[in-house]
Amino acid sequence: MTKEMFEKAKTAKSAEELIEMAKAENIKLSQEQAKDIFARLNSDGELSDEELDAVSGGCGDDDKDVKRCPNCGTEMEYYAPTNSYRCNNCHHNSKTDKLFLRQPNQP
Repeated sequence: MTKEMFEKAKTAKSAEELIEMAKAENIKLSQEQAKDIFARLNSDGELSDEELDAVSGGCGDDDKDVKRCPNCGTEMEYYAPTNSYRCNNCHHNSKTDKLFLRQPNQP
């Protein structure tokens, strides 16, 4: 969609008018899509209850890319010289899958 098309779409007075504008540009737009776009173009800047629910609890999993040590569960840090992850708690190394210095639960 070009900037001109976007600006023109913002002038639509209804979802039906938006569908007609889309047809003139050879764009297929369903009634549901047109209603959604029209509502977004004419929102007052406030989020709907559904939109608020989607962002308030965090719809993503920020922890999904965190590497956890398989031995102690501590977050592992990337160690560039060996292109691996290392645990600062029990010293597990993801590249060799070995423990260095001390075993977990041992002094």
